[in-house]
Amino acid sequence: KESLSKELSNKLDSQIFIHAIDSKWVEHLTMMDNMRQSIGLEAIGQRNPLIQYKKMGFEMFSILMTQIKSQIASDAIRVSNIQKTNDRVYKEQKSNFEDTKKNMELASNSVGGSNENLSRQERRRLERINRKNSKKRR
Repeated sequence: KESLSKELSNKLDSQIFIHAIDSKWVEHLTMMDNMRQSIGLEAIGQRNPLIQYKKMGFEMFSILMTQIKSQIASDAIRVSNIQKTNDRVYKEQKSNFEDTKKNMELASNSVGGSNENLSRQERRRLERINRKNSKKRR
């Protein structure tokens, strides 16, 4: 189980990284293309367009790296919260199932015979179940 969860965790991490890099890279390329088209205006301002393009490109790449890191952190936290919620729901459902199973066993024991063979705790639980069921039927 542990090796399986590590394998799944590694795959999930890889998917988070790939998704963040891919989406932010596409945005970056679009912004670089837009900048390339508008860089000619720098020549009008008496600045060397090539130097300005390199300078702005480096700044945009720095922003890209920050955005990728932020996206990865955000996605990892969101996935972690979802996983914690799923684990909690699974434990609650398992607990409810076990309680229902015990109640059904108690009820089947009481239907088949007398309550004399049951412990005091089991008899009280059975009485609570019967009261609860009779209230639901009303």
